Amino acid sequence: MKSEIVDKLLDYFISENNSYSKTTRLGSGDYNEKRRLLRGLINIREPKEVSDDILKLEDELLAIELGEKGVTDVLELPEIEKNISLFLGDITTLKTDAIVNAGNSYGLGCFSP
Repeated sequence: MKSEIVDKLLDYFISENNSYSKTTRLGSGDYNEKRRLLRGLINIREPKEVSDDILKLEDELLAIELGEKGVTDVLELPEIEKNISLFLGDITTLKTDAIVNAGNSYGLGCFSP
């Protein structure tokens, strides 16, 4: 099922990008390679309207992939201090209200003093 969705999405995004040919997708091989190509095409795409059908296909694909990965409920993670937990993994699979970017010493995400 997900392989067919990836193929349909690749057909769409390749057809709107003149620098890729259909043989690019056909020569891609396995699902993981096709999925990487799809992600690349979506990331370099110019911002413009997308049909509701394509958006529904993307949502369906992401729902399937999330179901395969599973969801981690932060309430089940051990606390290192009261109401503070650490998680190492794919943050897109977390069931939580907030995520703090610890990428800087200020704990302020993209803002700095």
